[in-house]
Amino acid sequence: MSKRHQALIFDLDGIVVDSERIELEMRRQPFKDHGLDFDLETYLTTIGSSVRFEHLPEVKELIHIGKWESIDQMSLETRARSRAATIKEGLMAGVRDAMDWAKAHGVRLGLGSSSANKWVLPVLEGVGILHEFEAVVTSDDVPVGKAKPAPDIFLKVLELLDTQPEDALVLEDSYNGVQAACAAGIRVVAIPNAVTHVQDFSKATEIIPSMRELELEKYFPQAVKQ
Repeated sequence: MSKRHQALIFDLDGIVVDSERIELEMRRQPFKDHGLDFDLETYLTTIGSSVRFEHLPEVKELIHIGKWESIDQMSLETRARSRAATIKEGLMAGVRDAMDWAKAHGVRLGLGSSSANKWVLPVLEGVGILHEFEAVVTSDDVPVGKAKPAPDIFLKVLELLDTQPEDALVLEDSYNGVQAACAAGIRVVAIPNAVTHVQDFSKATEIIPSMRELELEKYFPQAVKQ
């Protein structure tokens, strides 16, 4: 009988790094500078999904009166600033402890993000933990339209880690992420942040205020016994 592998699966934005707060600030500022309303409710629906805020109708007016030649130019500039600030700020509280606990107890580490490779990989490399994940899956690794809240990203992580849904735990900060984990049949701990705290996390297995309150031994009792 083959050994059953256990896995701890991280989301990236808002869980490993505080990029959602940083990006919100940077996306909202141009609207403020030009006297335009920023639709926070619409913005929140894009978090944890493959839908890009830059492509929503609300952004077109900003492009028209702003200094950018195109939406793509604005997006590239905003993302570059966000990435640099995110990397500079480093890991969120509790991330390193959770990763160290998992490695010490033989629990495999995976990461599933609805962001693209061009964001995920440089950020993970920049904060120095890319090499610690046995599986990293992004929106580029699943069919178009199958990022969160669809389960495909997490199912791909399970496949790469040779892990069954019941032997894994997902850490998420967004409604879309929780929905995706549930659809994949994986337990999910929701850790809302300053941006996502207004979202619905009722389907989560547990809701905690920060990763410092995460009790991994509760979810991986077999790992503790080994």
